[in-house]
Formats: sequence, C-alpha cells, structure tokens
Amino acid sequence: MNLVCDTTLARRIGVMFAGPLVVIAVIGACASPGVSHSPSGPAPSASAVLSSSSAVPSAATPTPSATSAVAGFTTSGQAGSQKWSALSWAALPQETPLASISHIVTWRHGYVAYGTGIWQSVDGNAWQPASLTLVDALIAESPTGLLAVSHASDPQSAHEVWSSSDGLAWTKLPTPDAFDSTVILAIAGNEHSVVVVLGSPNGSKVLTSADGKVWAEVSLPSGTFCWCGTADTPVWAWAGAGRIFVAGYLSSGTSDPGPFGFFSSSDGVAWSPSKTTFAGMPILHFAGSSILAEVSPTGRPLMEEWMTSSDGGSTWVKTTPQSAMLTSSGGALYASGERMLGVAKDGRAWTSRDGKTWSPLAWGNHKLGQTSDGQPEVFALKLFPTGVYVAGWYGAAS
Repeated sequence: MNLVCDTTLARRIGVMFAGPLVVIAVIGACASPGVSHSPSGPAPSASAVLSSSSAVPSAATPTPSATSAVAGFTTSGQAGSQKWSALSWAALPQETPLASISHIVTWRHGYVAYGTGIWQSVDGNAWQPASLTLVDALIAESPTGLLAVSHASDPQSAHEVWSSSDGLAWTKLPTPDAFDSTVILAIAGNEHSVVVVLGSPNGSKVLTSADGKVWAEVSLPSGTFCWCGTADTPVWAWAGAGRIFVAGYLSSGTSDPGPFGFFSSSDGVAWSPSKTTFAGMPILHFAGSSILAEVSPTGRPLMEEWMTSSDGGSTWVKTTPQSAMLTSSGGALYASGERMLGVAKDGRAWTSRDGKTWSPLAWGNHKLGQTSDGQPEVFALKLFPTGVYVAGWYGAAS
C-alpha cells in the first residue's frame, strides 16, 4: 500500500480552499508547508529532536541532481496500529527538518518523508536522510520500491525519474518521452504497479509501469480525463486498500469538462469503473483496508457527503463520521494510510481506523493559531506516523 500525505492530505471541511492549494499524488488538497510561526513555550525536548547523523552513504552510487548533508531526526510517539488517545507537545529547535517536510509516504517497508530533503524510516521514530534532493518532486510506492519524479509542476523543465529500493539509495532512470512538456498531475502506486497522470493543454494521460523504465498508456473504460489547468477540473490518483484509483472529469471534446469518472485497478493495467452513487468528485482517505470518501456534490461544494468502503471500493456505504462535526466550524481531515485524524479549529480532535468509528483525541496544551500568511494552523498540520507537527511544535501521540 502506498499513501502519500501532502502536509498531509489535509482536506478542509466546510471551507472552500483559496489560492493554488490543489496539489497532486494521492491527494486531496493540502496546506502550504511553509512554517514561520514560533510560539513561546517550553524548551525543546526529545519528542522530536535533531540527531547528529548526516547524509547516509548508499550502497549504490547514483549521480543525484543535488546533494544535501541534511540531518536525521527522531520523533517519539506511537506508530503503526497503536491507538492514539492524547498528544504531548514540545517546542522544537528552529532548524528542525520537520518544518521542511511537505509529504509523507506510507509504504510496505515503512515511511518516506520529503520536501527540501528525503528521509526514510522503518518504524516511524528514527529517520535517516538520503543523499538525494529533488526539486518539486513527487514520490510513490512502486513494484521495485519507490519512484520519484522531479519538477512535477513545471512543464518547461525536464522531469527526472528516480528509483529506490529502500528510500536511501536512489538511481536515476531514463525519462520517457511522454513526460515531455507535461505537468505531473498525480502519482500513486503499490507493489504491483505505479501510475502517473500527465497533464498538458491537449488533455491528460494515465501511464503505468512495473519498473519505472517501461511505461504504457492506460486505456480507461470511458475515455480520457479532461484537464483544463484549474482547481475546478482536478485529476486525482490514490493507492490504498489493495487498489489504485483515479478520478476526474472526462473529456467532452470541447473546452468544457464532461461527466465525472472514477476508476480503479489492482494492477495498473486493467481498469474498471467504480460503482458508486457519488454526486461529485471524491477525496479518498485511507486507513488500513478501509476507505473514507469525502464527496462535494457538484454545485454544492460545502455540502459534503461521506461514504466508506471496506472491500477495496467495490461497495460503498453512506456514513456520518464524528469528524463531520467539523463542518459547523471549519476543520481539517488528515489520513496517513494507518489512521485518519479530524481536527477542529478549537483543538477538538478525533481519530479513526475505518472512517466509521471515531475516538476523541486529547489535543493537549498547544493552542492552534494562525500561520504567517494568516491561515488557520488547523490547515497546516503534518501528520507523522508518531504524532503531529505544526509551526515549530511536535505533539507526540500516546
């Protein structure tokens, strides 16, 4: 299973996004990774501390696009399937690497976090830095380990494709011609296949690969997705619950988008329409084998509908999760592939392992404020395997 958390899959509930916040790769929408707010508080503790490790030499010797002697770090707290009941907060040093992390990938051998650097962890506590730094990259699980594509949002830059078996040693692969002059709209994968969605003025393409070297265009049952380069016509891709999902508005042959399309595959090659009653584009959130779909009906963007699936998306059941309480005051929903986290602006919080049953999470003594650009910090949280980071503070889960 591969789940990418983009700061980390934050989805604002009952609040429309402002600005270019629609991002890609297993993605809902996410808040900016920039953090500059440093509230006063206790001295830094071991909840999330810098270690003295530098870039770890890899067994292979790939030629990276850039190198960085970034530090490793540790985060305390409960990872994996352990239940969270409370967060214990501590202020971190200003130079903490956690501030520069924008994505966290949960995959079959642990976790990879990346932003200005790349870090790998087996247990979610100890993080080792890779010697590779990529610009504007997206990383997803693949059959061979992990796959990264750089310069994702810039069609004028040459995309670089990199592969790793462990998240530390990376090898550069040939860039397929199909990637030229495109935007990488989404990337998602698992142990069977990795899928990349490309966008250009001519529309979008879905490509699949088993090794990151040989790519084939996917033939979707209902045609191709329309991509008009706006937040109103996104194309999403996710991997979780044993399948890969893609969703978007289909091409109508005109400048206007066609009907909504939602497809899934177990191998990235054979695709089938997902049988749903979704009234609009979904945002998928994963925890183990469970999926929670948040659907904003077309024309009613603030009237979320909630659907859950426990069979890989074959069937869906309407639900009203505890976190739906957030719609009354605005809040954010996060997912890591292991758990879901709903947080309200006032610090009320809940966690879930299936999207149906939610347990209260004691938020602790850190009051949420605003980011340097005036946005509520509830939309700028970073969900780590062992806790939550926001604006220079780390809340270790217990």
